[in-house]
Amino acid sequence: EEQVLARESEQELLSAFTRYLSAFEARVLRLYLSGLSYAEMAAETNKSEKSIDNALQRVKKKLEKFVLKKILTE
Repeated sequence: EEQVLARESEQELLSAFTRYLSAFEARVLRLYLSGLSYAEMAAETNKSEKSIDNALQRVKKKLEKFVLKKILTE
C-alpha cells in the first residue's frame, strides 16, 4: 500500500511540475525519464542533440525553482 501511495504521490508531483514546462520540454523530460539517450530523443523529436540538451537544462532549472518553492511553502 505504501508503494502505491508513493507512486501516486510521485505522479501527482510530476504532473504538477510539468505544468511549468513548455510542450517540448515536457516531451523531452518524458523521453529522458523513459531512458532514451540524447541521440534517440533527437531522432524522436526531429531536433538536434543540442536542442535536447538545452531543453533538459531548462527543465533542470525549472525543477530547482519548483522544488525550492515547494519546500518554502510547506
